[in-house]
Amino acid sequence: MPDSKTIHLLGGGVGALATACFLTARADWREHYNIVIYQPGWRLGGKAASSRNPRAGNRIEEHGLHVWFGFYENACALLRAIYPELARPPGAPLASFDAAFKPHDYVPMLEQAAGGGPSWPSWSIWPLTFPNLGGAPGMGDPIDTPWEVLTNLLKFIARHTEDWLHHVPASEHAGIDLPDWLGNVADSAEDFARADILSGIIKLMESMGADIALHEVDRRHDWIANRLDGFRTWAARRITLNATESETFRRAWIIADLGLTAAIGILRDQLLFKGLNTVDHEDFCEWLTRHGVAPEVRYSTPVRALYDCCFAFDNGDTSRPNFAAGVALGCALRIGLMYRGHVLYEMQAGMGEAVVAPMYEVLHKRGVTFEFFQRVTALELDHGGKRVARVRMSRQVHLKNGTYAPLVTVAGLPCWPDRPLYGQIVEGDALRAGDFNLESRWTPWQDVETWTLEIGARDQVVLGISLGALPFICGALGDANADWRNMLDQLPSIQTQSAQLWMTRDLAGLGWTSGKPAMVAAPEPQDVWADMSQLLARETWPPDNAPLSVQYICGPLQGNYLTRPPSDHQVPAEALRQLRGETLAWLQTSARWLWPAATDPATQTLDWNVLHAPAAVQGVARLDAQWLRANIDPSERYVLSPKIVNRLRMDPANSGFVNLVLAGDWTRTAINAGCVEAAVMSGMAASRALCGFPAKIAGEDFMQG
Repeated sequence: MPDSKTIHLLGGGVGALATACFLTARADWREHYNIVIYQPGWRLGGKAASSRNPRAGNRIEEHGLHVWFGFYENACALLRAIYPELARPPGAPLASFDAAFKPHDYVPMLEQAAGGGPSWPSWSIWPLTFPNLGGAPGMGDPIDTPWEVLTNLLKFIARHTEDWLHHVPASEHAGIDLPDWLGNVADSAEDFARADILSGIIKLMESMGADIALHEVDRRHDWIANRLDGFRTWAARRITLNATESETFRRAWIIADLGLTAAIGILRDQLLFKGLNTVDHEDFCEWLTRHGVAPEVRYSTPVRALYDCCFAFDNGDTSRPNFAAGVALGCALRIGLMYRGHVLYEMQAGMGEAVVAPMYEVLHKRGVTFEFFQRVTALELDHGGKRVARVRMSRQVHLKNGTYAPLVTVAGLPCWPDRPLYGQIVEGDALRAGDFNLESRWTPWQDVETWTLEIGARDQVVLGISLGALPFICGALGDANADWRNMLDQLPSIQTQSAQLWMTRDLAGLGWTSGKPAMVAAPEPQDVWADMSQLLARETWPPDNAPLSVQYICGPLQGNYLTRPPSDHQVPAEALRQLRGETLAWLQTSARWLWPAATDPATQTLDWNVLHAPAAVQGVARLDAQWLRANIDPSERYVLSPKIVNRLRMDPANSGFVNLVLAGDWTRTAINAGCVEAAVMSGMAASRALCGFPAKIAGEDFMQG
């Protein structure tokens, strides 16, 4: 193939894998290029990697809690295309996308009452069940326009407030000035002179059409914003007395005030025309305040839940929230109003086997080459500083047959093992004896050799390594390009923590009786919780000693171990001690609000007997039989979306170097926050830059100006 070129994908995260999936989607791709993926260690997936532990029931061990949002249009479409290629027989585990992802609607929050007191518990459940909107993600249905989303936001507020805003005397809205251009949009002037003013505004917005290019922003948008502002002021007066006496009224007012403030801010800042990123210089709470949100609503439970979803805290410190306003607003709109079918979809196995292994299997079948145990140490430029000329690599081990087959089968399902498959490795016995972690920056294992990947004149490089690792390998790019230097120096990532707790009781036995939850806004720092007991069916515990449920909690991990050099081999153990201490403290002080029946009455802390562990292990030591994960390594860190500096993200297709494209949720997309959908959209943009496919990325122009 004299005209072919090689595409070198550095890193095996979801963004890089998505790039490869789209590059190889065309039947003639091999006529144009060869694809090689280089990945350190023995598995793929980056933050999405998971594995199986054969020493404990082949349990699933994740980097953290993963659920898929119903707005993941591109990610779901990708997997819907991949699963049929697996050709799994009917009845096989995860034989189809719909078998691997099940809908979930119940997303409660945990709310702390201000000051507590005898009439309020310290924490109380705020139940939240999202409606089925019809359809399903990834089926190619048209995405709502920004105007339709804004209209749906007001419809949601109208439904949410209908119990306390009807039957109000017209005199309370007397004297409203109705402009001549309003015409006959409303059924009568009373639509704007009674408490159902929202109905009148919604009718007006629907009459204006979905295409904002046809709107008169200087007239109707401003008028709508002013009427919403007046309505919010009136509603605040009406709800104040009831809110102090009723939890239901207070929560209804919080939702209404947040929704109205968001709509007012979108209109007054002309974000429909200028784009969400024009307010990314502000923190989301600052933006809400500028547009008149009530002080008690500014960082209320729903707002905190949004910050929790994206670990949006400076350096993992939950007392320092920081979330770029445009990014946060876009996430809120997508999560709450732009989903297809159900708000969440829960995987029926680990992320590694529901997502990453299928991508690997299909790419391997298509002819992509995988080079495991290859660690990138530096990207180097040519003399002109315009292209990547070579990549410095370090080979971690020698393979007996030159290639590596990474998957194992657990109960009929291809999975990633939690250790390398030592029998395929020349140094396998030494690796096993020392139990070395080849994914750790601080491993004492010594690489077996270094080598240089020379980039040919026609070759392309895809940088799919996560942001946390880039300062260590992309120094030359920063020296040659100010945009790179600014991003490497200023765009932050943080370390995170998670705990998976296998329980001797089911959810009801733990004392939670409100339905299967996927919770946000739980007590800090483990502020996200979900019952993931559906995964037990994929594990292989002994029938006479099987856990009855498994609970996942996760959150930010304060500090920054990346400042410690690779030679400091004690870092992983130190991070685990920190994580264990924080998890222990959380279980002692906060678990009772979730699992009251599992609380020891004498100590008001978790009864350690509810943790599944060998019978000989007693007391708090049973915590050590669970899976605690400190995500401190460069590629495991979560990329933040803070105000001001989030604009420093790089465009996947415009890296500043002629033969380099980028892939990962750290790049610039329509979402600009860490999630699978952003990673897939980035991979699609990288593929488009290389081969022109796909021509369209769903949602890429949503409120982009």
